[in-house]
Amino acid sequence: MKVDSKGFQELFLHKARQALKELESPQEQVVALPSDTVQLSQGGSHLNFSSMVLALSAAAPAGGIPLLAALSQETAQALITPEQEKLHSERMRAQFQDVPKVDDSRVSRFWEDVSAITKSPFPAPEVFQSSFFDASSDVETMSFGTTMLESELKDDAALAFTIAHEEGHRQHRDTQGAKGLELFADLCLSNDELSSIGIQVLFEGRKQNEREADEFAARVLSQMDIEKDQVLTFLSAFPEDNLHPAGSERAALVASAWT
Repeated sequence: MKVDSKGFQELFLHKARQALKELESPQEQVVALPSDTVQLSQGGSHLNFSSMVLALSAAAPAGGIPLLAALSQETAQALITPEQEKLHSERMRAQFQDVPKVDDSRVSRFWEDVSAITKSPFPAPEVFQSSFFDASSDVETMSFGTTMLESELKDDAALAFTIAHEEGHRQHRDTQGAKGLELFADLCLSNDELSSIGIQVLFEGRKQNEREADEFAARVLSQMDIEKDQVLTFLSAFPEDNLHPAGSERAALVASAWT
Protein backbone atom coordinates (compact mmCIF):
# COMPACT_ATOMS: atom_id res chain seq x y z
CA MET A 1 0.00 0.00 0.00
CA LYS A 2 1.27 3.45 -0.89
CA VAL A 3 -0.16 6.68 0.48
CA ASP A 4 -0.09 9.67 -1.86
CA SER A 5 2.27 12.23 -0.30
CA LYS A 6 0.41 15.32 -1.48
CA GLY A 7 -2.96 13.96 -0.42
CA PHE A 8 -1.51 12.96 2.94
CA GLN A 9 -0.15 16.45 3.62
CA GLU A 10 -3.43 18.12 2.65
CA LEU A 11 -5.58 15.88 4.81
CA PHE A 12 -3.06 15.90 7.66
CA LEU A 13 -3.12 19.71 7.70
CA HIS A 14 -6.91 19.68 7.74
CA LYS A 15 -6.97 17.31 10.73
CA ALA A 16 -4.16 19.22 12.44
CA ARG A 17 -6.02 22.52 12.13
CA GLN A 18 -9.02 20.92 13.81
CA ALA A 19 -6.75 19.71 16.60
CA LEU A 20 -5.27 23.19 17.05
CA LYS A 21 -8.71 24.74 17.31
CA GLU A 22 -9.40 22.40 20.20
CA LEU A 23 -6.10 23.33 21.85
CA GLU A 24 -6.52 27.07 21.62
CA SER A 25 -8.26 28.96 24.38
CA PRO A 26 -11.50 30.91 23.78
CA GLN A 27 -9.37 34.09 24.00
CA GLU A 28 -7.42 32.92 20.94
CA GLN A 29 -4.10 32.77 22.72
CA VAL A 30 -1.20 33.30 20.32
CA VAL A 31 1.72 30.85 20.54
CA ALA A 32 5.06 31.72 18.93
CA LEU A 33 6.77 28.95 17.00
CA PRO A 34 10.44 28.26 17.80
CA SER A 35 11.48 28.04 14.15
CA ASP A 36 10.11 31.21 12.59
CA THR A 37 7.82 34.16 13.13
CA VAL A 38 4.60 32.31 12.28
CA GLN A 39 2.06 32.41 15.07
CA LEU A 40 -0.94 30.27 15.84
CA SER A 41 -4.28 32.01 15.68
CA GLN A 42 -7.72 31.20 14.32
CA GLY A 43 -6.92 27.51 14.23
CA GLY A 44 -3.60 27.95 12.47
CA SER A 45 -5.25 28.09 9.06
CA HIS A 46 -2.19 29.69 7.45
CA LEU A 47 0.42 27.19 8.65
CA ASN A 48 2.30 24.91 6.27
CA PHE A 49 3.19 21.30 7.03
CA SER A 50 6.53 22.04 8.72
CA SER A 51 5.14 24.80 10.92
CA MET A 52 2.14 22.69 11.87
CA VAL A 53 4.36 19.80 12.92
CA LEU A 54 6.47 22.09 15.09
CA ALA A 55 3.39 23.68 16.60
CA LEU A 56 1.78 20.39 17.57
CA SER A 57 5.02 18.81 18.78
CA ALA A 58 5.49 21.77 21.13
CA ALA A 59 2.03 21.20 22.62
CA ALA A 60 3.32 18.46 24.92
CA PRO A 61 0.74 18.95 27.71
CA ALA A 62 -2.04 18.55 25.15
CA GLY A 63 -0.58 15.60 23.30
CA GLY A 64 2.59 16.55 21.46
CA ILE A 65 4.26 13.54 19.86
CA PRO A 66 1.38 11.10 20.62
CA LEU A 67 -1.05 13.54 18.99
CA LEU A 68 1.07 13.75 15.85
CA ALA A 69 1.27 9.94 15.76
CA ALA A 70 -2.50 9.60 16.06
CA LEU A 71 -3.11 12.20 13.33
CA SER A 72 -0.64 10.47 11.00
CA GLN A 73 -2.34 7.12 11.40
CA GLU A 74 -5.85 8.50 11.05
CA THR A 75 -4.83 10.34 7.88
CA ALA A 76 -3.40 7.23 6.22
CA GLN A 77 -6.37 5.09 7.26
CA ALA A 78 -8.72 7.62 5.66
CA LEU A 79 -6.76 7.65 2.39
CA ILE A 80 -6.12 3.92 1.90
CA THR A 81 -8.92 2.38 -0.13
CA PRO A 82 -10.51 -1.08 0.17
CA GLU A 83 -9.05 -1.87 -3.25
CA GLN A 84 -5.54 -1.10 -2.00
CA GLU A 85 -6.12 -3.26 1.06
CA LYS A 86 -7.32 -6.18 -1.04
CA LEU A 87 -4.35 -5.91 -3.41
CA HIS A 88 -1.92 -5.68 -0.53
CA SER A 89 -3.40 -8.78 1.09
CA GLU A 90 -3.21 -10.73 -2.17
CA ARG A 91 0.44 -9.77 -2.63
CA MET A 92 1.30 -10.84 0.89
CA ARG A 93 -0.35 -14.22 0.41
CA ALA A 94 1.40 -14.72 -2.92
CA GLN A 95 4.82 -14.34 -1.26
CA PHE A 96 4.20 -17.42 0.88
CA GLN A 97 2.27 -19.65 -1.50
CA ASP A 98 5.15 -22.13 -1.71
CA VAL A 99 5.64 -22.44 2.05
CA PRO A 100 3.91 -25.57 3.44
CA LYS A 101 0.93 -24.96 5.72
CA VAL A 102 -0.14 -27.16 8.59
CA ASP A 103 -3.24 -27.58 10.70
CA ASP A 104 -2.66 -26.73 14.34
CA SER A 105 -5.40 -27.75 16.76
CA ARG A 106 -4.29 -25.29 19.45
CA VAL A 107 -4.40 -22.32 17.08
CA SER A 108 -7.80 -23.44 15.76
CA ARG A 109 -9.20 -23.88 19.27
CA PHE A 110 -8.18 -20.48 20.56
CA TRP A 111 -9.09 -18.75 17.31
CA GLU A 112 -12.61 -20.15 17.60
CA ASP A 113 -13.00 -18.45 21.00
CA VAL A 114 -11.31 -15.18 19.99
CA SER A 115 -13.27 -14.83 16.76
CA ALA A 116 -16.57 -15.51 18.52
CA ILE A 117 -15.91 -12.90 21.21
CA THR A 118 -14.60 -10.23 18.82
CA LYS A 119 -16.98 -11.05 15.94
CA SER A 120 -13.94 -11.02 13.70
CA PRO A 121 -14.53 -10.26 10.00
CA PHE A 122 -11.14 -11.73 9.12
CA PRO A 123 -9.96 -15.20 8.06
CA ALA A 124 -8.53 -17.69 10.52
CA PRO A 125 -4.79 -17.62 11.28
CA GLU A 126 -2.49 -19.57 8.99
CA VAL A 127 0.26 -21.80 10.34
CA PHE A 128 3.39 -22.33 8.24
CA GLN A 129 5.89 -25.16 8.54
CA SER A 130 8.77 -22.79 9.06
CA SER A 131 11.26 -21.43 11.56
CA PHE A 132 11.23 -18.02 9.85
CA PHE A 133 7.63 -17.09 10.67
CA ASP A 134 6.93 -15.54 14.03
CA ALA A 135 3.51 -14.21 15.04
CA SER A 136 2.33 -11.44 12.74
CA SER A 137 -0.74 -9.85 11.22
CA ASP A 138 -1.38 -7.69 8.22
CA VAL A 139 -4.39 -6.05 6.59
CA GLU A 140 -6.30 -9.34 6.63
CA THR A 141 -3.83 -12.15 7.34
CA MET A 142 -2.55 -13.56 10.61
CA SER A 143 0.28 -16.08 10.55
CA PHE A 144 2.36 -18.25 12.85
CA GLY A 145 5.44 -20.40 12.32
CA THR A 146 5.59 -23.92 13.72
CA THR A 147 8.90 -23.29 15.46
CA MET A 148 7.49 -20.35 17.39
CA LEU A 149 4.41 -22.35 18.36
CA GLU A 150 6.70 -25.01 19.79
CA SER A 151 8.88 -22.55 21.70
CA GLU A 152 7.77 -19.03 22.71
CA LEU A 153 4.08 -19.89 22.32
CA LYS A 154 4.07 -23.41 23.71
CA ASP A 155 2.09 -22.19 26.73
CA ASP A 156 -1.63 -21.96 26.03
CA ALA A 157 -2.01 -18.60 27.76
CA ALA A 158 0.78 -17.10 25.65
CA LEU A 159 -0.76 -18.43 22.43
CA ALA A 160 -4.27 -17.28 23.27
CA PHE A 161 -3.02 -13.81 24.18
CA THR A 162 -0.95 -13.53 21.00
CA ILE A 163 -3.87 -14.51 18.78
CA ALA A 164 -6.10 -11.92 20.46
CA HIS A 165 -3.31 -9.31 20.30
CA GLU A 166 -2.80 -9.83 16.56
CA GLU A 167 -6.56 -9.69 16.03
CA GLY A 168 -6.49 -6.33 17.80
CA HIS A 169 -3.98 -5.08 15.24
CA ARG A 170 -6.25 -6.21 12.42
CA GLN A 171 -9.40 -4.66 13.85
CA HIS A 172 -7.61 -1.39 14.65
CA ARG A 173 -6.21 -1.26 11.08
CA ASP A 174 -2.69 -0.82 12.43
CA THR A 175 -0.99 -1.91 9.20
CA GLN A 176 -2.73 0.94 7.41
CA GLY A 177 -1.95 3.34 10.24
CA ALA A 178 1.71 2.38 10.20
CA LYS A 179 1.89 3.53 6.57
CA GLY A 180 0.98 7.00 7.82
CA LEU A 181 3.67 6.90 10.49
CA GLU A 182 6.26 5.88 7.90
CA LEU A 183 5.20 8.59 5.45
CA PHE A 184 5.18 11.22 8.20
CA ALA A 185 8.75 10.25 9.16
CA ASP A 186 9.81 10.38 5.49
CA LEU A 187 8.30 13.85 5.04
CA CYS A 188 10.23 15.07 8.09
CA LEU A 189 13.59 13.65 7.00
CA SER A 190 14.32 16.45 4.53
CA ASN A 191 14.04 19.07 7.27
CA ASP A 192 16.76 19.14 9.92
CA GLU A 193 14.40 20.67 12.45
CA LEU A 194 11.74 18.01 11.90
CA SER A 195 13.79 14.86 11.38
CA SER A 196 14.03 13.88 15.05
CA ILE A 197 10.32 14.60 15.50
CA GLY A 198 9.49 12.26 12.62
CA ILE A 199 11.41 9.40 14.20
CA GLN A 200 9.83 10.03 17.60
CA VAL A 201 6.37 10.00 16.03
CA LEU A 202 7.08 6.74 14.20
CA PHE A 203 8.29 4.97 17.33
CA GLU A 204 5.58 6.39 19.59
CA GLY A 205 2.82 5.49 17.15
CA ARG A 206 4.01 1.92 16.83
CA LYS A 207 4.33 1.58 20.61
CA GLN A 208 0.84 2.98 21.10
CA ASN A 209 -0.52 0.42 18.64
CA GLU A 210 1.06 -2.31 20.75
CA ARG A 211 -0.50 -0.91 23.91
CA GLU A 212 -3.94 -0.80 22.33
CA ALA A 213 -3.59 -4.34 20.96
CA ASP A 214 -2.58 -5.50 24.45
CA GLU A 215 -5.66 -3.86 25.98
CA PHE A 216 -7.83 -5.43 23.28
CA ALA A 217 -6.36 -8.86 24.04
CA ALA A 218 -6.83 -8.41 27.79
CA ARG A 219 -10.54 -7.67 27.36
CA VAL A 220 -10.94 -10.71 25.11
CA LEU A 221 -9.04 -13.14 27.32
CA SER A 222 -10.95 -12.02 30.41
CA GLN A 223 -13.95 -13.72 28.75
CA MET A 224 -12.03 -16.96 28.16
CA ASP A 225 -10.76 -19.69 30.44
CA ILE A 226 -7.26 -18.22 30.63
CA GLU A 227 -5.20 -17.48 33.73
CA LYS A 228 -4.30 -13.80 33.91
CA ASP A 229 -1.12 -14.41 35.91
CA GLN A 230 0.24 -16.68 33.17
CA VAL A 231 -0.30 -13.93 30.60
CA LEU A 232 1.41 -11.36 32.83
CA THR A 233 4.41 -13.64 33.30
CA PHE A 234 4.63 -14.12 29.53
CA LEU A 235 4.56 -10.38 28.84
CA SER A 236 6.95 -9.40 31.62
CA ALA A 237 9.81 -11.21 29.92
CA PHE A 238 9.78 -8.97 26.83
CA PRO A 239 12.46 -6.27 26.57
CA GLU A 240 11.70 -2.75 25.39
CA ASP A 241 12.69 -1.78 21.87
CA ASN A 242 11.92 1.07 19.46
CA LEU A 243 8.56 -0.40 18.49
CA HIS A 244 7.42 -2.15 21.69
CA PRO A 245 6.98 -0.94 25.27
CA ALA A 246 8.86 -2.74 28.03
CA GLY A 247 7.33 -6.00 29.17
CA SER A 248 6.74 -4.62 32.65
CA GLU A 249 4.69 -1.77 31.19
CA ARG A 250 2.73 -4.15 28.98
CA ALA A 251 1.99 -6.48 31.89
CA ALA A 252 0.75 -3.60 34.04
CA LEU A 253 -1.46 -2.35 31.21
CA VAL A 254 -2.97 -5.79 30.66
CA ALA A 255 -3.57 -6.26 34.38
CA SER A 256 -5.46 -2.95 34.44
CA ALA A 257 -7.51 -3.72 31.31
CA TRP A 258 -8.44 -7.26 32.37
CA THR A 259 -12.12 -7.04 33.31
